[in-house]
Amino acid sequence: PIIVMTPPPVDSETWMKELGLYDEYDRTNEVARDYGKAAKQVAQEMNCSCLDTWELLEGEDIGTYCKHLSDGLHLSESGNRRVYEGLMALIEKEFPDLAPAKYVDGEYQKEGLQVEESIWSDLC
Repeated sequence: PIIVMTPPPVDSETWMKELGLYDEYDRTNEVARDYGKAAKQVAQEMNCSCLDTWELLEGEDIGTYCKHLSDGLHLSESGNRRVYEGLMALIEKEFPDLAPAKYVDGEYQKEGLQVEESIWSDLC
């Protein structure tokens, strides 16, 4: 399976300060949103799944999404965690056989990939 991911929101003011720029810059939240809309359209046309990170990180609300960016552009720990959780939810919903098996009462369940817990915990 192919999963298309949209770009996350951008806090261009913070990112420009990080770079030491004070002029116009093309990395804006509006450009990220529009690019994401195009990516979602391509995913739909190609019958692929899509993880909309712009929506996942609440791209309409700078007060919310800036908490998930470390420097205005790159994801912070909380942003990475949200994207990871969104991706795992999408996999569990659309590709349940590819999701890691759940560990319940000291045993892995039969559904999902049978992997050792340490492999997945290393990723988190």
